[in-house]
Amino acid sequence: MSERVFLVGLMGSGKSTVGRLLAGELDRPYVDNDATIAALAGRSTVDLARAGGTTLHEWEARYAQHLVQAQPAPFVAGVPASSGDRPDELDALAATGLLVYLDVPVDVLVERVLADPPRPWLTESPGPLLRRLHASRHEVLRRHSTLVVDGTRAPALVAGEVLAALPGAGRR
Repeated sequence: MSERVFLVGLMGSGKSTVGRLLAGELDRPYVDNDATIAALAGRSTVDLARAGGTTLHEWEARYAQHLVQAQPAPFVAGVPASSGDRPDELDALAATGLLVYLDVPVDVLVERVLADPPRPWLTESPGPLLRRLHASRHEVLRRHSTLVVDGTRAPALVAGEVLAALPGAGRR
């Protein structure tokens, strides 16, 4: 059984919700990307995003390195979709654990993001932004992930599919 489970997907794909459910089923900690990045950087992800340029994405890359090199296993972790801009990073995650892409169509992502405010770093309408991000990252995330699941289903069903993909996974 993989000691590390990485959930990747665009904002609104359900990484945190599914991740917490899955971590509970596996009796493991859930490593939240925003909280861990903030702890590593000493600044909130909102502050990092407001710093402009690629500051937040640089910290997201450091977070992925932290997951591979320093985070004690076992765990379930959310991984920012910006990893789709760094295929080598996705390969490193997949080499050390189960990398799961929560595949969700753009229209569903937009509905979820609008229904789950606030996202203070989101400075533009989520529709055009998510369409651009999906266009540039979707195929990379699909291709480099170990498992692709339909993230439009109920979170418990998505977590169950991931759990089923872990041979020998025990439930609490």
